[in-house]
Formats: sequence, structure tokens, C-alpha cells
Amino acid sequence: MVLVHAQESSTDASATSDGLYRDTLIHASSVKELTIKALSSSVSITAKDIDGKGENFYYNTNTSDSPDINKITFTIFKDVTDLTLIEEEGKKLEIFFLESGTNPAYLSFDIPDPENRTVQSYIGHRQMNFGVNLTKKGKSHWSLTSGGLACGWITPVDANPDLNSSMGRSMEWTWNNILGVSWSYGNNSITTGIGIDWKNYVIRNGHYFHKGDDGMISLLPFEEGVSKGTSRIRIFSYQIPIFYRLFFGKKGLFTFTAGPIVKFNTSANIKTKYRLDSRDYTVTSYHINQKPVTIDFLGALGYYGIGVFVRYSPFNTFRDCAGLDFKSFSTGIMLFL
Repeated sequence: MVLVHAQESSTDASATSDGLYRDTLIHASSVKELTIKALSSSVSITAKDIDGKGENFYYNTNTSDSPDINKITFTIFKDVTDLTLIEEEGKKLEIFFLESGTNPAYLSFDIPDPENRTVQSYIGHRQMNFGVNLTKKGKSHWSLTSGGLACGWITPVDANPDLNSSMGRSMEWTWNNILGVSWSYGNNSITTGIGIDWKNYVIRNGHYFHKGDDGMISLLPFEEGVSKGTSRIRIFSYQIPIFYRLFFGKKGLFTFTAGPIVKFNTSANIKTKYRLDSRDYTVTSYHINQKPVTIDFLGALGYYGIGVFVRYSPFNTFRDCAGLDFKSFSTGIMLFL
């Protein structure tokens, strides 16, 4: 590691007169805190509150080699300005910045084992929403991301009055993006990917879901003498969300998210449980003619990665041949927005 003061170095990442390839990983006018940790087998860099917008930059490169505990560099710089981080041909890291607004500083690190290393890089408003940068140019960048874990309460809409599903017991669990790709420009982003969703409609009102021999689903009353009767429909779906997200407020810690979700409803079943004559019974029915593809619409407000969402499906859940039509509305808590 080299640390030089009192001499200002060029930060032109595009200079190629020496024939070397240089990749500018980040350029920032100001950084609240710059942390650098270097071992013989790894280098990690964190820049907090980039340009006063609340975004953080995370970089880590490492190998599987055991670190030499006698070769450790750990430094923290406060209120850094004019920061540029350059990777030179995957073999060297160069860091240019000003300390206290006036003192030029330059650090360089040899990247350990360039041919056999892993690299992770992320720019975001919070560290808990994991992402890996793909490309970055100016304010625009592409990244891999994962997020949108949610749990909420769901109720049928435009349903048979006898349905009377209990929203307190009917739940929806979802993971919007197990793996997604996001394009961001300034405080705006568009994200799509693949996720999963479960909808669980529960009734405890003296009726149960019944699938007849003809495939029709109807609501029937439990016979006299039945106690502890409960019936539910569960639908599992793979989903492809297309979300627009806006970061706003102080340091961009507030978020507004909205967009459609295309759902592929791959499986569904009915399960009914009841007690009769001191005996417990469970009846399960499959192939209940759910629609194979539907679309939901989601809106969410969040702060620092935690928020509330509303989700509405304007399409009937089942095919016409099922004989049971309703839409759905849900609301709840979402993490990693």
C-alpha cells in the first residue's frame, strides 16, 4: 500500500496513453466517510453518503488464500472530497481524494491473485438491499438485485357473500424478486426479475370449499354436528414484477414503488378440516382450475428498506368452468424495498 500527501495526482480514468486499461469504479464530489481495509488476500472499500444523497458504495475483492495477519491496513477518512477509485487492468486499485477539502491524497493497492479472485460491488441507499453492479456510467447504472420480502392479509373482492373470507386469517406471502435486474438513473429505478407468491384464503363461517366431480367449486354448509370447521384455498405462483421506484426525502431514504406483476399460477389446492363425532377429518382437493396467468398491481411506501404495500388483482382467480369467481386485495409489511 502506498500513501502519498502533498502531491496532487491525475484522476483521469480514461487516460490510456500508457496502454493500460483503467476502469473508474466511482467518482464522487463528496463522501462523508471512506473506510479501507486491505489484507494480503482481500481489499474492501466503503464510501458512505455519496454526494450527500444517502447512497453508499461497497467494493470487495478477495481470494481463497489465507490472509497474512502481519499485513493489515485499516484506515478511515472523514469528509472526503473529489474521490475517484480506479481499477487498473484488474491488478491494481488506485484511490485519489482530498482530505479536509485541500490536502491531495493517493493510495494504491495491489489486487491479490487477479486471475483467481471474486469481486462484489454495490451502490445503494442501504447495505441490506443486496445488489451487484453490472455497469455504471454517470448517474446511470445496471445491477443485479434481490428484495421485496412481504407478508400481508388478503381478502376476496367481488365474491359470493357466503364466501366471507376472514382477512385476519387469510394471508399472502411473497418474495418479489429472488433475483432481478435493476436500471437506475439518479433517484429513479426500474426493476424486473423473478419471484414467488402464496395466497391463502381461509373461511370459518360454517361453509367449506367443495370440488365436485365435474370440477366445479362451490360453497357448501357443513353438515349438522360439525365443529372446528375450517376451509382454505391456497394458490402458488411464480411471478415477474416490473416496478418503478422513486427515492425521495432526506438522503433518499424514503421510497415509492409501483408496477404490475405477471403471475404464473402453477399450483393450487383446497384443504378442509373439521371435527365430527369426536373424530378429526382432513379433505384435500387438487386441480381446481385456477387461471394459469393473471396480473396483479402493487404500490408500496417505504423508509430505509421497510414499508407497507397494497396489492390488487383485477382478474378473476379461477376459470369460468370452476364456478367460483372473485378478485383479491391484500395489504401488509414489506422488507428490502
